[in-house]
Amino acid sequence: MKKEHLINELAFYRKAFSNNEKRRERKFSWEYAPSRSVVDIVKKNKLAKNTSAKRILDVGCGDGRHMEYFRKLGFEVWGVDFSKEAIKLCRKRFRGDKKVHLKIADLTVKNILKDLGAFDIVIDWSVLDHIRSQYKKTYLENVKGAIKSHGVYHFF
Repeated sequence: MKKEHLINELAFYRKAFSNNEKRRERKFSWEYAPSRSVVDIVKKNKLAKNTSAKRILDVGCGDGRHMEYFRKLGFEVWGVDFSKEAIKLCRKRFRGDKKVHLKIADLTVKNILKDLGAFDIVIDWSVLDHIRSQYKKTYLENVKGAIKSHGVYHFF
């Protein structure tokens, strides 16, 4: 059973991701390239060093634009999103890439990320700011539990 507050949000994302090619025309204007702030953080913190051994988790991965950027840098990437349509787009985008992993997940459900292991980097592009206050603790516990002891969390 879906949490009541998610029903409208899921409907919005279903509409937003249902026709990727016409998103811009329908005023769903997520960019196809990674955001400048993500690229700047990577450069500033030299996160692209020795990437083949690093795992990154993109929470709320959407259609995978940030995953694609990190994959091109050599990372093993994981993407989670609560939108089935978003994950479907990612599966199409990364078909056959063995270093890309995807999961449909509601990050307000306790321990939802446990089975994924720990990550060197976790990025959150505009997810935390959409989590309602009663679910933030669980969300943050999930994210914290997914970060290696020497890992980093970047919230945008």
